[in-house]
Amino acid sequence: MKLFYSFPRGYSSEITKAREDNEFDAWVDGKFGKFIRETISDDFIMEIGDAGFSVDFVYETDGDVFLKTLGGRIDA
Repeated sequence: MKLFYSFPRGYSSEITKAREDNEFDAWVDGKFGKFIRETISDDFIMEIGDAGFSVDFVYETDGDVFLKTLGGRIDA
């Protein structure tokens, strides 16, 4: 199940700093990837973009948990 999650506005200062420090991908993985691995599953692929990230879960049930926990939308 592939989902898209948009970065909340409350993270704009952290995002700006991470981009300025050339650590944006690491920041996204540390903030969101780590949370997903620790609370949902290790079985996913994350693609990071400017406005958010896509996460493709191996198991649909993991995607359902993500949607219920963090929100987001199904990315066709």
